[in-house]
Amino acid sequence: MERGTALKTGSIEFWDHFAKWYRLWVEHTSYHKKIIEALKGMISRGWKVLDVGAGNGVLSIPIHQWGCEVVALEPSIGMRNLLREEMLKRKAWGLRIDPRLWENASPEDFIDFDLVIACNTLHLTKMAFQKALEKVFQTRTKHVFLVYEIDS
Repeated sequence: MERGTALKTGSIEFWDHFAKWYRLWVEHTSYHKKIIEALKGMISRGWKVLDVGAGNGVLSIPIHQWGCEVVALEPSIGMRNLLREEMLKRKAWGLRIDPRLWENASPEDFIDFDLVIACNTLHLTKMAFQKALEKVFQTRTKHVFLVYEIDS
């Protein structure tokens, strides 16, 4: 990246560049612990789960280790590399990585999944939050777990 070139927040290029900082942030915060606790209370072994914008797998990996079939949708190469590193470190064999953008994924590919997770991701799509959320429901998922940061 050239000096002075700004990256659009939420773009794939942003996440490719930001991945190394994201790793440090996750290592030094407990942001996801309450989310993981809430998910653990609602998920059953054997569920089919889609994690939209899975990042480094902070949610996907524990869910997979609870005995669920997980598809981690993550379009950023930088974040997918972090996810693969975490999978190796935590021996999360069998977690499936899908490199597509949510915009390019077909709801039919995830028909009748038990759960779709979108943790701070749908508002970053090019299709806008409402259309991205509508697409989640087009999968006919049984459950949706949505985390969204609201501007203060």
